[in-house]
Amino acid sequence: MRRFFIGLLLCLFSLQAFGLQKNVASQKIGVFAYDDTTGDAKTGDAAQITGRIALDWAPSPNATDDTNPTEYDATHFPGIYVFDLLQAETNADVVALYAKSSTSNIVLRPIIIHTTPADFPDEALATEAKQDIIDTNVDDIETDTGTTLPATLATIDTNVDDIETDTGTTLPATLSTIDGKIDTIDTNVDDIETDTGTTLPATLATIDTNVDDIETDTGTTLNALILDIPTVAEFEARSLAAADYFLYGTDPVELLDSGGSAGTSAAELVDDIFAEVLEGTIDFGDIMRLLGAYVAGDLGIVGTTYTYTGLDDVTTRIEGTSTASGRTVGTIDGD
Repeated sequence: MRRFFIGLLLCLFSLQAFGLQKNVASQKIGVFAYDDTTGDAKTGDAAQITGRIALDWAPSPNATDDTNPTEYDATHFPGIYVFDLLQAETNADVVALYAKSSTSNIVLRPIIIHTTPADFPDEALATEAKQDIIDTNVDDIETDTGTTLPATLATIDTNVDDIETDTGTTLPATLSTIDGKIDTIDTNVDDIETDTGTTLPATLATIDTNVDDIETDTGTTLNALILDIPTVAEFEARSLAAADYFLYGTDPVELLDSGGSAGTSAAELVDDIFAEVLEGTIDFGDIMRLLGAYVAGDLGIVGTTYTYTGLDDVTTRIEGTSTASGRTVGTIDGD
């Protein structure tokens, strides 16, 4: 588990994004060249760089139409070279560019891009219009029913969660099982009515009257007595008071230690899990807060410095610097 969370965190921090529209002219792909022996960006090498381009992983990739790329800015963006693409060179769902230099020890990494549709903005606008229609229909439903759907759905969701927690079940599977059992009961009831020549509603009504008479004659309520029936051992011992019985839904439940005495509560167990140290001094809770900041927190960028703010919108969880060749994490705060 320790390796899993650390690996996940590093994987998220290393993601890169590229943008290229499918089958659209006048687009470019940038590549980065560096010296493998020193790690320094390589400038002035445009004439020695060539590339091949593969569309949707077709065999025998062709040389790029742009024979040699253009050096972008040797002063401010050293090592960056840009290939101009033909429209035909973007007509694929996946575009892969492999560039190389004839200069010794100069390395360029392959670029793999998943393109977006050429009319993507228009599709987004159409989707937005459909969302407006849905929003209007929802407003009409809320007006007609006198309800607010988010609040109603939230209440339903909470109630369903409570039912699943109380019963220890998942409702779809339970309902499917219940449906089958109801069919079986219905068949059995039909058989009983046929065998006995009775109708159960009338019989149940008679039983209900008899139970009412028993409660009246004894001055008791049967539900309370049934809940308080002792076990066989308690009947034999005749010593356990009703106050000592365990009441489901009222008496607290605790996890027991190996000796059988009261031990860790469920809430304490959760706290123990989040306090588990995974790496160095970083515990599970720290990892979750760092992941939350990276995935859903605010990102601030000033020059080469970047910061990720925690989900509390206050704490700076991750701070570091980035360059064209990589990233350096300065500080992390998972507390």
